[in-house]
Amino acid sequence: MSEQTSKISVILPVYGGEKYLKQCLDSVLTQTYTNLEIIIVNDGSPDGCPAIIDQYASKDKRIVAIHKENQGYGAAINSGLEIATGEFVAVIETDDWVQLDMFERLIIAYDKKPNPIIKATFSRISNEVCINTQSLSHIAEFDDDNLAEVIPETSVELFLLESSIWSALYKRSFLTDNFIKFYESPGASYQDMPFKFICYAIADKVTLLNISVYNYRVMNSGSSSASADRALISFNNYDIIKNYLVASGKFPFYIDHFYFHHMFDLVFHSARLKGQGLKEYRDKAIAIFEQAKSEGFEPQKSDIVFSPDTNDYYHNHVLPVYNELMRNGVINPVSSKNKVRRFIINKIRYLANKILIEPLLSSLSSKFDSSFSSMSNRVSEKIDILDSNTVKYDELKQIIDDVNALKSTLIGNDNSNGQHNRGLLKETVLVHVAPTDQFYYYMKTYAERISELRSDFRKGLDEFSLLNERKLFGFYEILPYFKHTGINLSLPLSLTLFTDEDRVVLSNFQSIIDVEKNNYSHLDTTELPVTLATNYYKSGLKYLPNGLTEKFKGSVAIDCGAWVGDTSIMFASFGFQSVIALEPIADNYNCMLRNIERNKQYLGDIIKPLNVAVGDTEGHLSMVKVGDDGVGSCVVDDDAADMKVKSITIDSLSGDERIGMIKFDVEGYELMALRGGEETIRKHKPVLLISVYHLWLQPEQIFDCKKFVEGLNLDYKFKLVHVQPERDLIYEYMLVCW
Repeated sequence: MSEQTSKISVILPVYGGEKYLKQCLDSVLTQTYTNLEIIIVNDGSPDGCPAIIDQYASKDKRIVAIHKENQGYGAAINSGLEIATGEFVAVIETDDWVQLDMFERLIIAYDKKPNPIIKATFSRISNEVCINTQSLSHIAEFDDDNLAEVIPETSVELFLLESSIWSALYKRSFLTDNFIKFYESPGASYQDMPFKFICYAIADKVTLLNISVYNYRVMNSGSSSASADRALISFNNYDIIKNYLVASGKFPFYIDHFYFHHMFDLVFHSARLKGQGLKEYRDKAIAIFEQAKSEGFEPQKSDIVFSPDTNDYYHNHVLPVYNELMRNGVINPVSSKNKVRRFIINKIRYLANKILIEPLLSSLSSKFDSSFSSMSNRVSEKIDILDSNTVKYDELKQIIDDVNALKSTLIGNDNSNGQHNRGLLKETVLVHVAPTDQFYYYMKTYAERISELRSDFRKGLDEFSLLNERKLFGFYEILPYFKHTGINLSLPLSLTLFTDEDRVVLSNFQSIIDVEKNNYSHLDTTELPVTLATNYYKSGLKYLPNGLTEKFKGSVAIDCGAWVGDTSIMFASFGFQSVIALEPIADNYNCMLRNIERNKQYLGDIIKPLNVAVGDTEGHLSMVKVGDDGVGSCVVDDDAADMKVKSITIDSLSGDERIGMIKFDVEGYELMALRGGEETIRKHKPVLLISVYHLWLQPEQIFDCKKFVEGLNLDYKFKLVHVQPERDLIYEYMLVCW
């Protein structure tokens, strides 16, 4: 960690948001960088926020609490700026939360590239799901530390970034020397935009850190953005910017930046306004751009070069709206579909997306031919990942102190199993670790609650399931120290995070896959993957007691989240009368239809495909595609969706036929799907296969699903299994219930 000699004044304006305030404050108070002055400004919040603020202030001397009458977002931040004493200033909005090493990362970035502004990226969170992460890769070339410097005068696109002033550090002397404060108006109407624009225009250089350090909750953006009054306030913001730049002599150097920003805002606001509000905005915009012409701004003749994505958006959306306005005095708003595509253009990831991480890889190295005495209680140093994306176990630096807890969690005692698996001591396996620390943060913030939930969850599980539970949660505790984009690790099979079954399967992976491919050789597998999860582990059916699968014959299986039909085709071999295959994504559904048709001579009409989602009510669900390949999807708020799909309940599907099994793999929506099938489950007590690894989407999903099934009082038995040990250490955990 960087030496903590520089104090950071963290300003948190508070108005409402009682629901999220504690989470935000906890994320600041538990920062790995502790030299903080935490200024919480209660801007006349009408709820329980003032009491929460005082409670926290009484427990931590770093907190300065200010209680004042409501004057708006800008005035609240200025109140904090007036008393700040730190070398740096940061602003955090209290309905969001920050990564635990945010300030440490920003200070390290400053130490390496000392400029008055250090700007990192952020993740957008909707319905507690990470829907995408801001990228800065189109603005500059980044080094191995994900750092770059940009000269604002040469980068229009820097100014076009969402304001996101809260994922940054500012030198306080830079703000005071240049008399930079927040524009004060009632409410919080884009007051961060003038601050962002002026800061960038005054700075000679800005340091960029292309790592997400901040989690930004996307609220009901339509309610505020759609206000004509608020949209018109944006013109006042531009007046503030222009007046400042003119007075400082900077405007001639930033005329393109200023008016291109205006043009992009034109699309943003015109898509949200209607009727008289749109007319008022149109008239004001025409006057602004006529003034721009007189000052020499002509976008068609500009030599500004945008990055490919921005260029595409500019020529297909921004410029057409501008041309129509200036030629015909008309604004034709862009469609909401295009608006959403703009928001998700930069490599949407699943969370998993939740929220994405870019921390440094913790050192786990130790020699496995000794007593492991060099391991220590906790990881206290972080190291950069080596150039290769595949990190060899013996290439990681050894931690010298504090690793006994890690030893007991992951390694075990050298002689705990005698000569057990001695032959595997030096054998390693390449496994993947997914890019998420969302649930890790939740575990740390709510450690006592998670401990209680885990204790309840473990009740009734056999020893094999307990080992898998320890493996899942043990790796989540380590994940923040892994490189954000995911990483391949070559790990010794002697680690006790692997079960005996894992060791056997991973040591013989290719042989097992060859056998499964041979078993499927009669099928056309052109678009039908053969995997351990589906074909060897049978999505968890492999673990059912002997003879239980015989009861499937003549019953109906329901496959929720059927993807391309791989699991449904596998289920068809168990003698079900029919397999109802539910898949909401059209591309996946169409691929499933092709797989069924190609293999119809073997499948007959057993599989009944439906292009629907499943939930607790019938109707429609807003969803977004996720993952690099776009084959996944998750439920999000309407504003963040790129599609609406029909949704049904399991109870609406089941008739008089006996339901023998239901599989749930619906990307964090499993609990809702279970609730929508409660009547069916009570009536038939089917075998349940529940994916319970989507913890970055729904942090308590694994606990809630087991509680729900237990609450039915049907005497279900449980087994927690890991059906994809070769692919990822935190994906594909199934709760098998019978």
